[in-house]
Amino acid sequence: MNTLPSSPSTYKDKEEQNRRISISTLQSTTTYFDDQEDTESSAVSEQNRRISISTLQSTSTYFDDDDDMETTVAAEEIQRHWRGKQARINHTTQLHHIHQADHTTHLNIAAEHTEQGFFLLSQQSSIQTKLDQDILEKSRKRQRAQEQRTLSDNLNTFHQTDSSLINNNLKQLIIRFKRCLNILCQNTGKSPFDLFDVDRDSQITRGEFRHAVVEYDLAISEIEMDHLLHHMDSNNDGVIDLNEWVVGLRVLNGKL
Repeated sequence: MNTLPSSPSTYKDKEEQNRRISISTLQSTTTYFDDQEDTESSAVSEQNRRISISTLQSTSTYFDDDDDMETTVAAEEIQRHWRGKQARINHTTQLHHIHQADHTTHLNIAAEHTEQGFFLLSQQSSIQTKLDQDILEKSRKRQRAQEQRTLSDNLNTFHQTDSSLINNNLKQLIIRFKRCLNILCQNTGKSPFDLFDVDRDSQITRGEFRHAVVEYDLAISEIEMDHLLHHMDSNNDGVIDLNEWVVGLRVLNGKL
């Protein structure tokens, strides 16, 4: 059976219908794929979000752990530094105590040595003073003995001299001695005996006689003093009383 050709109107309608079907199918397919893409995108986004959260949590945990580790290390370092500082302080304090104890010990030892030194020095000084006194006393004894020997020698020489010469020299000596006494009495207003009797005991010792001769600068030598003393001390008792003084000055001169 022969098929009649379709009319243009029918052909257009069919073409429009096919077009619509194609558009509908395309839309459906597009919607399907869009839905699939949305679904996949949502899943990927969720997965990415979860991965991001997990990564963020891991990173945060890592940094937190790192911060905690650094904090722990810093705290340990501070404690170690503090313990070292405290140990140094304790060591310094111990050294100070030891040094202070040694210093005190040294001071005590030095004080003991100084005290012992002063004691020994005092003993040595006392011994030296005693030795000096002994030496001085021996020297004085030797000097007195020498003076006694000199006086004895002078007296022996005096006694061995010719009697007439002695009397003549003694007379001249007494005259010169009395002239000096007269001048002294005029200047001082004292009597001749009082010029020599220093301690006013009415006696003139040999020491007082020598002292007066030196004190008033009388022009009499040592030998002449020995002659006068020997002449005036008639009883040889070592002193010249007023009577011996007067008699001794009158013997060769007749009167005062």
